[in-house]
Amino acid sequence: MIQSGSDFPLAIPGETVTFFLNAEILWCQGNHFVMIVTSTDGFFCMFGYLNPGNYQIKFKYNNQEITAKSFGKTIKEVTLFTGLWTGEVETPYKEFYLVSS
Repeated sequence: MIQSGSDFPLAIPGETVTFFLNAEILWCQGNHFVMIVTSTDGFFCMFGYLNPGNYQIKFKYNNQEITAKSFGKTIKEVTLFTGLWTGEVETPYKEFYLVSS
């Protein structure tokens, strides 16, 4: 996947940045589900064999690097982002429900 500057949104301290992750909940064997969450940089998490019921989820972002490289179509096409924010931030819990029909 080719990344662009918009994949690295910048925020001024005290302002908000919103990230939209892609998430899918898929039916598995029997009465089980899996949830797959992916981001624009190819990172993904899979939460497996969820049963119908109530769940809570939150996300935590941690960055300790002040620079990042973004590669284009070839390894020679590199963009270097500098002066990046470092630290950790997390979202509040968000409740969701899985039901079988």
